[in-house]
Amino acid sequence: MHKLSLLAAICAAIVPVSTTSAVVIDFNNGALVITDNGIGDTNLAIDVIDFNTTVGGYLLQGTVDTGAGTNLTNLIGVPNGSVRLTNFIGEATASGLGQLDIQFSHTVLGTYAGVIAADSLDAYVSHATAAPVPAGNDLINVWQGFVNGIVITPTVPGPPPYLNPNLPASSLPLPYPVVTQGPMALTPLITNPAFGAFFSFDLGSTGDQIQLFNSAEVGFTAVPEPGTFVLLGLALAGLPLLRRRLKK
Repeated sequence: MHKLSLLAAICAAIVPVSTTSAVVIDFNNGALVITDNGIGDTNLAIDVIDFNTTVGGYLLQGTVDTGAGTNLTNLIGVPNGSVRLTNFIGEATASGLGQLDIQFSHTVLGTYAGVIAADSLDAYVSHATAAPVPAGNDLINVWQGFVNGIVITPTVPGPPPYLNPNLPASSLPLPYPVVTQGPMALTPLITNPAFGAFFSFDLGSTGDQIQLFNSAEVGFTAVPEPGTFVLLGLALAGLPLLRRRLKK
């Protein structure tokens, strides 16, 4: 029975166990910080923040969660960890408000080897009253993903600012250029990866909107640590012993 318990413990050690901390979103460098299930979060689910608020004259609503969209999975495959800002609308309530800064992030506990990180931003310009928005009236000034303080590179199509296309009156939302960073290898080991992105924009006129239909997202993939393979070998080596034990 002791050997059976030992083998069970070994097998349990092979199964990845991820203990997560709450996702968080920060507006204007601490002016408003919303944590998972904290004040300002209207969604009781774990690792999901729904918000509807006003900061710096911008109406802001959206979701932060740990999902991954097509743009991210096309870069790195199915991620071991991911965080995204999605279903987001930011709207200027006046002209000349200036830049709004957003940081959203997530942390997973554990040690990861062979980490490949990437991010993607897929934003659209629109207007609250279907008025036209001249090209270049709205700017994305910052988009930068990170993992444990390491910025993800390279950036395609190049560094910001990213300018909105001309939006005719009564037009459906039109896309900014899709921005991606990575895939980027991080070595040698990443412990308790804290990952997310900085996202800043400046909408020039009242009613101008920036929307994220397909998300602003960051994520990473990883391979098992060498120690995991050792545990796997021990477990496999113990299987014949377990079979003999069970036959007795």
